Amino acid sequence: MEIDLEISDEDYVIEKAKNILNANPTEAKAWMLTAKTLYPNNFSVQFEAYMIEKNAGHVKEAAKCFSELILKFQQQPELWKEIEKVTAALRAESNSDDIENQFLCEMFRHISSEVQHKLLLFTAEHCEDTMEHCKLLLLLLQRFPTAISNNGPRLVETLISAEKHSVDGHYPINSYRRLLVCDLLPLLSSEDIKIELSSKMLYKLLHKAIEFYLYYLGFGSSPVQDNELKIEEPWSKLFGVLEFIGTQLGWEPYLINFGRDWSKEEYWQRILKFYQTKSKVPMDEKQLLFCVSLFFLKCLHEYIHSLTPESSPGQTPLTYLMVEAFND
Repeated sequence: MEIDLEISDEDYVIEKAKNILNANPTEAKAWMLTAKTLYPNNFSVQFEAYMIEKNAGHVKEAAKCFSELILKFQQQPELWKEIEKVTAALRAESNSDDIENQFLCEMFRHISSEVQHKLLLFTAEHCEDTMEHCKLLLLLLQRFPTAISNNGPRLVETLISAEKHSVDGHYPINSYRRLLVCDLLPLLSSEDIKIELSSKMLYKLLHKAIEFYLYYLGFGSSPVQDNELKIEEPWSKLFGVLEFIGTQLGWEPYLINFGRDWSKEEYWQRILKFYQTKSKVPMDEKQLLFCVSLFFLKCLHEYIHSLTPESSPGQTPLTYLMVEAFND
């Protein structure tokens, strides 16, 4: 084997390890361990050591090398390409059959929590694409619920601002609104962590969630354009948002709790109880407005659905008119 006399000592060791890797992996690893010890601040040496462990399928060893790279060489373009692979693998973890993605996810689990947190936060902060930034920050919150109190409100504001300036921001079912309503709000409501959001922001979130789900349920002036959007039990999820926002605003628990065993008749009695007990004292009219409106729309949706031919096979489609009932 001919060795280029003009290359540096570090590059010589790297080339030596590469050339004998297939024939003698143990010797190649020994060369790289020596190089890592001699040149701890050389990126090429440290990155090649990581790649050797990764290609050999050594999860723990690769995780250790990758952690050292994250802490020492955050500005290296070659490392950023690998970081992007890791974050992409994490976002597709639940439905990925790719062998490399599975390895990267497993490797990430062997990295210390401190480095995991640093990696996700650093990546999100340096991402120039707004949507990717939001997805990475969401991934951080999903992995580290303790980060919600600091980064949750910031992500809420970023998504709302990005939606406002996006091309399809006027349409309730857009990519930013979907991330906000379907991913972030359920995450915020699932953790027992106090979220510092103003009343104005909470009402805005509730309005956006209601608008999103009502459009999805067919109340909008135009059909849903996202054919891939499938939401299981949308009413249940909408009621979950109402309960979360209502709790943050200090609303009456019995008025915002729509459990699986609730009934329309029983909930109507709750509304009457609220109105009667609050009629003699200053009342939070917004609480009553939102709760009664959603209750009415839920009843209306069930009524409309009961009239469709799909819900009653064999029934001839008829035209119905909803009228107000009068009592003598």
